[in-house]
Amino acid sequence: MWKIDSTRWYSTPQIASLLGVDRAVIARAIDLGDLPAYRFGQRMYRVLGSDLDAWIRRAKNV
Repeated sequence: MWKIDSTRWYSTPQIASLLGVDRAVIARAIDLGDLPAYRFGQRMYRVLGSDLDAWIRRAKNV
């Protein structure tokens, strides 16, 4: 089981590694608007831990 700090910012590679999925899965969730992400710079996205936790909980209920 993973431990997500609700106040920490996570990069897409960190999330993919944490969940054991390909980065494309995370990128698609962001592109579809399912996973809220914030842009830092031109190509870097970060996801707030509380948003990541909520996304995981919603996915588990589907």
